[in-house]
Amino acid sequence: MSESDGESLNRNQKVLNQKLLSDADKFNKCKKLLGEKEERLQQQKHFVEEILEWERRLEVEENRLKEMKKKALSAALKSPGKKEKTTKKVSLKVEEASCTSKVKF
Repeated sequence: MSESDGESLNRNQKVLNQKLLSDADKFNKCKKLLGEKEERLQQQKHFVEEILEWERRLEVEENRLKEMKKKALSAALKSPGKKEKTTKKVSLKVEEASCTSKVKF
């Protein structure tokens, strides 16, 4: 092997080493970006799960409130005496409470 062949081999080895280092850097950058993306997605997922749980709790509370309204109206209709006046008051309160808006996603 001549000296020029040895120099050529060394240059090729250096080029190959630089290429490998460059590829490793690209790999590490890609890995970092994917990790950051995964973290953002996890945060978004957590936020959406919180919102859905909140909505579920509100629906449960709303259904409970509807049942209470039905019982109150039924009791007002069954009570003797000031039936008409009480019924109007209960009906108005039921209508007022029904005017709340629901949030849907």
